Amino acid sequence: MKFLGRRGKKTYMFADDIIASDTIISFAFGIVALILIVFSVIYSIVKKGLAGEAVGVLLAASFIMSTTALLFGIFSYRQPEGGNTSKRFSVIVSIVGLVLEIAIIAL
Repeated sequence: MKFLGRRGKKTYMFADDIIASDTIISFAFGIVALILIVFSVIYSIVKKGLAGEAVGVLLAASFIMSTTALLFGIFSYRQPEGGNTSKRFSVIVSIVGLVLEIAIIAL
């Protein structure tokens, strides 16, 4: 009968720090870097390839932000707060930004 007695009770767990602070910074920088990459490609298409310096500055800023995001994502694994899923996702977002950056520069 103990089984039936526990069935009706619900326990709620609350956490103050769900995600590590480095993970949030890494995710934000990675998303902003991806937005800059998309904006630079759209701007280059609108200007029909004559954007030149503006696209270069946007891609350089995107590269710096992606690299910083990757570093913060790697450092976030040292923090005990948060789960590994958010940490892994922030590293993946920054790696995708770096790969897109390198692919655009290579073209």
